[in-house]
Amino acid sequence: QVTGVRVNVAGGYSIAETTPPAGYVGDTSVATVNPTTASPDVSVAAGTWINTLGSLAWEKRDGSGALLGGATFLLAGPNGLSLTILDNDASDADKDNGQFKVNGLKLGDYTVTETIAPAGYVMDTTPRSATLTAAAADVEITTDFVNTLGSLSWVKQDAKGSLLAGATFRVTGPFGYDVTV
Repeated sequence: QVTGVRVNVAGGYSIAETTPPAGYVGDTSVATVNPTTASPDVSVAAGTWINTLGSLAWEKRDGSGALLGGATFLLAGPNGLSLTILDNDASDADKDNGQFKVNGLKLGDYTVTETIAPAGYVMDTTPRSATLTAAAADVEITTDFVNTLGSLSWVKQDAKGSLLAGATFRVTGPFGYDVTV
């Protein structure tokens, strides 16, 4: 609020936000007002300037590139933010398996780290970083988190230690795993 403005001035006064609150995207709206002798006290309507927050999105995939649900991540950010996000929980705005989005984030630097891999998968331990700015408040991390499966290997030999070819093996295990090689 300012006082002492002259009334009946040609063109009136322009009011614009020059610095948004910390962590918010500024609003470039300009309100023009013209106090008059009949209405010397002018108010600008609430909601003229709306400051917004940003968002951060990323994807979780398996070793073949398919989206993979069920992972848990830790999002660390400005002012000590530490948020645990389980795929499709209340903090995840994207309800598709393997796709994550967190809304309502202040501008600043963020780190996303996988903390729990889906059952049976090897966790991707490389954190990803992103910066939300006024120019780019909605950011998608483009390097996907990828979980891989393990492998089994063996050698078939005769009693003398010579390699033998031609044997067939059946491997069974959890999650309905059943392969003949």
